[in-house]
Amino acid sequence: MARLVTQSEVTVWQSVPSALTLQVVSSRQPPDAMPSVRCVLFAGERMPRQTLLALPDGFPNARFYNVYGCTETNDTFMYPLPHEVTQAPDPLPIGKPLPYIRYRIVDESGNDAGNGHEGQLLVAGGTVMAGYLSLADSALRLADGGAGDGFYRTKDIVSVGEDGHLRFHGRTDAIVKTNGYRVNLLEIEDHLRRSERLAEVALLCVPDDLIGNRIIAIVRPRAGESCSTLDLKLHCAAALPKYAIPRCFRITHEELPKGSTGKVDKRLLTQIWRQSAYQSTNEGSAYHELA
Repeated sequence: MARLVTQSEVTVWQSVPSALTLQVVSSRQPPDAMPSVRCVLFAGERMPRQTLLALPDGFPNARFYNVYGCTETNDTFMYPLPHEVTQAPDPLPIGKPLPYIRYRIVDESGNDAGNGHEGQLLVAGGTVMAGYLSLADSALRLADGGAGDGFYRTKDIVSVGEDGHLRFHGRTDAIVKTNGYRVNLLEIEDHLRRSERLAEVALLCVPDDLIGNRIIAIVRPRAGESCSTLDLKLHCAAALPKYAIPRCFRITHEELPKGSTGKVDKRLLTQIWRQSAYQSTNEGSAYHELA
């Protein structure tokens, strides 16, 4: 890939962060430099710190940008990283609105949240899509978020910092109840990704008659690394409350399934987990639990 980019004199690279991880971190060889690239944009996932710090080696002449936007609105916010990437915060902000975007941040009552307060992000602008092809009445719902105010509800929870940049905190549909507690699945997933032992992480939530929802963590260790359920629970316990620690860890050495956008396909992963849950686990299974 690096040779192709250089030979073709590609100047702009845009991808999900996991594609960059494959390029500059996961390879057995040091990454080949791609000096022709002047702009690297990444979106769709949280940028791992290890990948971010390796980017200048792969793209020595490029500026780096964290881009945000859900499928229905296209790209709406952008954060330009400092020239020295080590000075960038972790996690990265999603940035400031692009010129054609209007936005609001509202609380559960629909009132505007003040600076520094978390709320749901609402977006309006010319890039908001008209509707879904299979739903004849979807255009109105997408155009006004179902409330007649002209804004599309992203279900993303954000806040505005003192520097004017928006920061992403999770999703309204990523909040689940387990054992009577409200838990943010993305917060748990984000903490697991900070482990230097893990290459991929996905959190699943399955209904449970006793506790409401059971949180399952599917993880793939980095090449040459190994970990156990105990290691992962201790890692979680260092920063998460006891009730937020996943009830079950499944460890696989196979790459997690991806959808067409390059993101982990959690729907397919849930199906795989449910099938494996009813089979006796053994060392040859793709997904097995280590105690």
